[in-house]
Amino acid sequence: MHIGMKNEFFPGIVDPARLLNSKHAIPNELWISRGNSVILDFLPHGSPDCPLVRLSKFSPVEARQLHDALSSLADGTVESIAVHELPFVEAIGEVRLTCRRSQWDQSLVKGITDCHFECRFSPETWENVAGLIEPFTKGAAGFQWLAGGSGEIGLLVSVDGQW
Repeated sequence: MHIGMKNEFFPGIVDPARLLNSKHAIPNELWISRGNSVILDFLPHGSPDCPLVRLSKFSPVEARQLHDALSSLADGTVESIAVHELPFVEAIGEVRLTCRRSQWDQSLVKGITDCHFECRFSPETWENVAGLIEPFTKGAAGFQWLAGGSGEIGLLVSVDGQW
């Protein structure tokens, strides 16, 4: 099973409503943003940490939704998530992020264009990634790197967009 809507860039990704039938079900009233959406953008330059894909400007409710979606990769409920297609995510421009369950960690790589990215991690790493998001579900401020290292594209979550 996959989370997201079908698209030409990442075949086989289906409607996010299927997550509602999983053990990580998110109540319908929480799928609607509380005045905020998680902003998904790509910063190719402007900081020594660039290039990076950033998830930012979210509330604890949206952090919980993101946490639960990524947890579903860890436990095998789903095989992939089109993050840009989730109802609580607002992708800026043509930025696309697909997260996939894999046998090994491949980190974040560019897809078919400069604004399409794919993150492939093992179930154990997805569990760790979900754990890194957990404090934000309780209202923590700040940021956390989810992927990336020297010479790699980074994946950053930041409550206010800063790091």
